[in-house]
Amino acid sequence: MNTKVQLTKLLSAVVLSVAACFFVVSYTRFSHFRFQFEHPGAQLMIGCVFIVHYSAFAYALPVTALLSGIVALRAKSGVTFIFEVILEVTWVLSLGWVGFCLLLWQSQNLPMLTHMEFHF
Repeated sequence: MNTKVQLTKLLSAVVLSVAACFFVVSYTRFSHFRFQFEHPGAQLMIGCVFIVHYSAFAYALPVTALLSGIVALRAKSGVTFIFEVILEVTWVLSLGWVGFCLLLWQSQNLPMLTHMEFHF
């Protein structure tokens, strides 16, 4: 396969990963602010606390994907399989991170899971 095509695939995966991380960080900040406004003194679920404190560390995924993808592209032996694995893992982890964030923050609003009252 052409190196330009592989580089384009790598850059698109990295851009998607950065966008996913940006979405999770901004969604977490806005959701946390809204939660504190609507439920003063209430406790977040453990998963939401984890996302609030550690969501910015997910930016390590695009950096790692870019560096390992470039190393795989520069290697002369047949590492096309490894390069494709790097791309697919980046895509899956990026989309999974967004889904995990949305699932946790929406489950935070369910009264049966958090013992809170409906606020609508």
